[in-house]
Amino acid sequence: MAVDVEDLWLQAIDAQDEGDRDEMCRLSDDIIAAEPEYAEAWWMRANLELPAQGMPNLREASRCLRACRKVVEYDPENRRAWWRGGQILVEELGMLEEALSWWQLRREVSPTDPEPLIEQVAILADLGQYGIASERLNQLWMEGMDAMAHSQLMRIARLHG
Repeated sequence: MAVDVEDLWLQAIDAQDEGDRDEMCRLSDDIIAAEPEYAEAWWMRANLELPAQGMPNLREASRCLRACRKVVEYDPENRRAWWRGGQILVEELGMLEEALSWWQLRREVSPTDPEPLIEQVAILADLGQYGIASERLNQLWMEGMDAMAHSQLMRIARLHG
């Protein structure tokens, strides 16, 4: 008998509503085993890899990043997974060069989105590569770029100042 992935997904959502992380883990694993390209199950898994409270350890952060990579592989428009993966690379793993590549991939998926450029500017500034950071900063105002949210404008102001 074939596994009904949609039924498993509904059960996983119910488990999420009940706050049952163990059941969410079991169900997301079952979904991924039955349908490896099910991006939402990978996203659930990414969130489950992080502790409910406190900071992740190296293993948890690495497993979360692995799941985020799967999410964006199967659903390249999943902004939450791009953000989480970038956050893990920079804040938890300290892999700034890898984070630059991560955000470059996001730029290729969505070239008019300002978010990956903003993240690259911040990383380049952290690396002391101010000239390149300035060039990327100027790209934010090029014709065809999406409008920036207020929070993004505030972040740019902090980076520019």
